[in-house]
Amino acid sequence: MKRNIKRLTLTALATIAIFGTIPAGTAAAANEVACDNNRNDFLMVYVHWAEGPNRAYCFANGGEIDMKDYWGRSAWMVRFWTGNNRVQWFGDGRWQPNVPVEKWTQYEFPNNPGGVKIQSLAIV
Repeated sequence: MKRNIKRLTLTALATIAIFGTIPAGTAAAANEVACDNNRNDFLMVYVHWAEGPNRAYCFANGGEIDMKDYWGRSAWMVRFWTGNNRVQWFGDGRWQPNVPVEKWTQYEFPNNPGGVKIQSLAIV
């Protein structure tokens, strides 16, 4: 009995030592921020869902942004301003464009007046 308790205690201490020395990973996720007319360094995206008007959303920091609505429907992106960010979007089963859109770029979709269907955005 004492041997089992001792073995269990040593196993628990070894587990704590191992996990105590390995830093926890961090998830990369961009943060939604208030769209501020005095700032132009944020990613500003104009989207709409199945119904409703275009709405502006702003984001800061690197990472991915899920652009699905409450019911899981993809957004329709009409245009965006990259600000001080390089940006890609996920739509049609792949990240687009192959090379991220550069900083300080206004991007529109003239061939798709209703926008392009996207699932996610990435600030890279």
